[in-house]
Amino acid sequence: QSLFISGENFQIVGASARGASHIANDKVCQDSLIACEHYYRGKPLVLAAVSDGHGGDKYVLSDIGSHLAIKAFYDVAVEYGRWIIAQQPSEDEKNLEFEKRFIRTYMHLWHQLIKEDFEKEERQKDYDTTVSISTLYGCTLSFVFICDNEVYAGQIGDGAVYHYNKSQEDIVAVVSSIDSDAIGLSTDSLSSANAIYRYNYKRFTLSPSSKGILLISTDGLLDSLQENIKVVLTDIYTKRQIYGDAWLKKVWGIQLAKWSYNGVGDDMAAIVLFYGQENMQINSKRKSEQTFSKKSEEKKEYRKKKYENNKQKKKSNVIQKTIKLLTSPSDNEEVNNKGDGYNE
Repeated sequence: QSLFISGENFQIVGASARGASHIANDKVCQDSLIACEHYYRGKPLVLAAVSDGHGGDKYVLSDIGSHLAIKAFYDVAVEYGRWIIAQQPSEDEKNLEFEKRFIRTYMHLWHQLIKEDFEKEERQKDYDTTVSISTLYGCTLSFVFICDNEVYAGQIGDGAVYHYNKSQEDIVAVVSSIDSDAIGLSTDSLSSANAIYRYNYKRFTLSPSSKGILLISTDGLLDSLQENIKVVLTDIYTKRQIYGDAWLKKVWGIQLAKWSYNGVGDDMAAIVLFYGQENMQINSKRKSEQTFSKKSEEKKEYRKKKYENNKQKKKSNVIQKTIKLLTSPSDNEEVNNKGDGYNE
């Protein structure tokens, strides 16, 4: 699964990759993602989120759970963004809504969606109804949405949102797992009874002149890269400037699969959101046009010089022949003899 979106002041590249261990054990990819630009009253709302299905023996429907987690996020984030645009609330009101109502509305909708899915006839036949529905669909959520240059980031479970501020050369984890007691690949969950209280969130403003990256990722990528995540972010930023968006879109999913194979083997879903930058695909085209134009001019200049050199060479040859004609003794004698005979 992959996606690419280009907006007026942002570009998004995202992909999910089936983990190496899941391929070996013939399991489906349990990670899901979404990214889009939604307009309301002429104003853009940028959304990006990833969800990681747990995939253990208890969480047999977690791949569907992660898909529904993404769907629920879209519905609630759009509603919240419209409220901001329409009502123009105060800072305190926005904080309160994002901290309390947003996550409660989201959790209610996710539980409603998984309940509706489980009520399908085939679910009742194939799965143990004594296990709680939320456990069967267990998954995580990490997200970002941007409205009026304000970033709203949140998370429940493993995964993280990283921010690379190019202007300040600073990389920070905006939100990440708040469970300091977690060991290894242990995972918090939307299916947890305490999910609302495990909600980790942050809101901050982007400067209109700033440039950077927001990375929204499941824990498969983070566990595989570990401390190298910051190096990877700066590398992505630099190489995109050189090779463009088309290149990044082509290699991103492949790179995730490689990191899984060389890392923990887990599924991966990751979205890279570039803000404050031009579309690098357009820049690449311009660069190609400039290169072509430059080469054409160089070719014309080369032909011109070659023509002038040939012209000069021909002129030099004529001069050399003339000099030879005037200075050759045998030639002069022949001319003089002919002249004497003619005069006689």
